[in-house]
Amino acid sequence: MSTTDAKIATDLLKPNDTVLCAFSGGADSLALLILLKAYLKEGNLTALYINHNLRDSLELEKEVSLNQKNCETLNVPLKIVTIEKDLIEKSAKERGNGIEEAARYHRYKELQRTAKELNCKYIATAHNSDDQAETILMGLLQGSVVEGISRERANIIRPILHLSREEIEQIVKQSNLKWANDSTNDQLYYLRNKVRHTIVAPIKETFSGYKRALNRVVEQNRRLLEAIEPEVEKLVGKATVSEESITIGLDDLRNSSDAVIEQTLYRLWNLFCEKRRIRLSQSTIELILEKKQNNFKSDIFDIKGATVEINSNTLILRREKDKTESFCATVDSKETFLTDTMVLVETERENAHIYLKESCLLRPLLVRSVEESDRITLKEGTKKVTDLFSEWKIENSKRWRVPLLVDAKGVVAVLASQYGGKNRVAARCLFSSPLAHKSSTYYSVVEIKGNECG
Repeated sequence: MSTTDAKIATDLLKPNDTVLCAFSGGADSLALLILLKAYLKEGNLTALYINHNLRDSLELEKEVSLNQKNCETLNVPLKIVTIEKDLIEKSAKERGNGIEEAARYHRYKELQRTAKELNCKYIATAHNSDDQAETILMGLLQGSVVEGISRERANIIRPILHLSREEIEQIVKQSNLKWANDSTNDQLYYLRNKVRHTIVAPIKETFSGYKRALNRVVEQNRRLLEAIEPEVEKLVGKATVSEESITIGLDDLRNSSDAVIEQTLYRLWNLFCEKRRIRLSQSTIELILEKKQNNFKSDIFDIKGATVEINSNTLILRREKDKTESFCATVDSKETFLTDTMVLVETERENAHIYLKESCLLRPLLVRSVEESDRITLKEGTKKVTDLFSEWKIENSKRWRVPLLVDAKGVVAVLASQYGGKNRVAARCLFSSPLAHKSSTYYSVVEIKGNECG
């Protein structure tokens, strides 16, 4: 087994270490399990499969059956944890960062709980060099701090981060095992899938060394951050962080470079939003730096997760009160109830707020409240939905009530006419000719009075 042993990052663990392997059953985690089994002392490895309850039950049953068979073949004990149905969707609403982030949160929570229960020294995940490249690209294109995926953090290790997806699949094929295919990996509704299938592929064709180049960007960024770390720590130490707010002295900000301020704000924000994991946007950083250029004139403005207040001496970020107001439902009938007072209905043409070209939709079709990352591609270009709300002067406290129709490709329509805005439909769902409207599906938002639809 020397050829497989060489593929494990042996500087991260020793053969006598006890390891819990995050095991989805896909090619990546199956290859990791094969390599760990070959490297670790007998009895020191356990696989954990987590059922997120997000896919068809028949698909999940087949996946579990295959995973059990593979673990029996490898002689590795398999533990299965099933997350309560609808818990991840509920968490996504509460945390405000989408299904992917909520699923990851619960996955790592269960991994840590099980590792503690089994007294495992490490949790091993199967992230690879392709995952790394995708993560760096997403960070770059979103204007985030480019850190990439770490090889180790606390008790979490990633022993095959250096391997490519092609190498990983070859390891599984050589072992004569079959891996499970997760149908959601092909759905472009999820950001990582969209990056993997529509952005990485053409980059790979043109730049064969793109992974090395992206890793160099991360390494250069790491060295720069290390250089300013003492100043960042000093500024963080001067700030006051409580459950409800962050307070920083304006003189401290004025005497610090923009790079130090940026990293300080990220560091403090991560402490501030540790439970909800709301991302501090680059646009917010730029806005605060712009305020610095104008000598921090007194101001107050809202950002996602907080209100920023600038007074004569301090900059204060106050925690936004948790909002339970939101809705999300699948549009699969003539009436879709949104709240106690709102319902989305398929209606007659003359009463419709919007009409959609049915053939353009990639179902399922959802109707839900706005999320910070939502964008809609109109004839005049792609716009953030929250920017449209700002143009229409819709109050922050009322924005959650505006229904968005969303399919697997993204936002289809915004129905804001009853809330001080306009109704807008994505360009892909518009008709080229008015005569074609007969094949449309018409939708309206109706206010409910008592127990009757108005």
